[in-house]
Amino acid sequence: MFNNFYVLGNSLSDGGAYNSIVQVLLDLENGKNKFKYKFGGNFKNEKSQFYSYSNGMTAVEWINIYLGFSSPMKPSGYLMINEYNLNGRNFAVGGARAYRDISVTLNEANLIDKMLKADIITQTQSLLEQKNITKNDLILFEIGGNDLLDSIKIFLNTKNINDAYEILNKAVINIKKSLDMILIKGSKVLYTTTSDIQYIPLLQGSELDENGNLNAISKLIISNPKIQDLIYKITEYFYIKIIEVIDDLKITYKDSINTFDLFKNFKTILDEYCYQYKLKFNKDVNFKNNYGLDKIEYDKNKKTYYNKNLTLEKHIINHNIDDFFYIDNVHPTRYVHQFVGKKIYNKICEYWLSTNDMIDLEIDLI
Repeated sequence: MFNNFYVLGNSLSDGGAYNSIVQVLLDLENGKNKFKYKFGGNFKNEKSQFYSYSNGMTAVEWINIYLGFSSPMKPSGYLMINEYNLNGRNFAVGGARAYRDISVTLNEANLIDKMLKADIITQTQSLLEQKNITKNDLILFEIGGNDLLDSIKIFLNTKNINDAYEILNKAVINIKKSLDMILIKGSKVLYTTTSDIQYIPLLQGSELDENGNLNAISKLIISNPKIQDLIYKITEYFYIKIIEVIDDLKITYKDSINTFDLFKNFKTILDEYCYQYKLKFNKDVNFKNNYGLDKIEYDKNKKTYYNKNLTLEKHIINHNIDDFFYIDNVHPTRYVHQFVGKKIYNKICEYWLSTNDMIDLEIDLI
């Protein structure tokens, strides 16, 4: 049914965009190829020229395959107009927010606080400038996780919940603007809500630092359960505001916009995944701890920055990376992406295609 499939979002969907943007900024500042920026560690996937914030393909890449489009999806967007990104369909950028843009600082390359033009409004504008969006296109929105984490961080710092709400209100305004800009073209939009982040390692009170010990915020949450309740209140506030926006847009655009409700269904999805993983591998999933940590390392001899996910030392010998739900503090491992990709694809079938096209949820070996 769909002529094209496009993606807007953050690192959960990024297929190499952040890497491309930073490389362009490095080249503009220092001359072409003087400095390099690459994915590494567990984030490096040898099977694909496009890398992700996981040890394999992201959920949107799986959806792209299930929909019958060519794989992999090229990253695209502002500052990525070159041969490598020509005809890209994935506009998601790692770290992207809805309420503001993000910047990068790499001191050795004299790249100081350079804006990435990666916010949801800019992503949307890039899509509309590069593509002729029609009613036969499907666009997946996956945004808000970083906005939510920023709001929680400022709450933990100021102890004022209204500071968190201020960030989220700005995010909601820009998300609505972006959705309006897309929907007026007649396309179909699937908006995936943020997950219930009380189940990420940090907020379960189980995120590990580089020494394999609980980090400071996890310790704080364990010692003061009321903080976890307030964090849930912030998360629920954002979810309610987003659903209000979607419901309002449905009045104008009818069934052109629908949701994949990751927030309300996240615990069920987690349990279903653990069941399927046990069925396939006869192993239990560790959904409490992070397998590794994100690091930016600079190799001065190669003049190369490596955006790495590094295995925690205590996990190297005793654990397989796929036995973990989270590769780091928020990003899932590859089979989780595949499973969620199937769930989202089936929801797309339910909304716009046919239930006869739905696929089973069994984990397929990669």
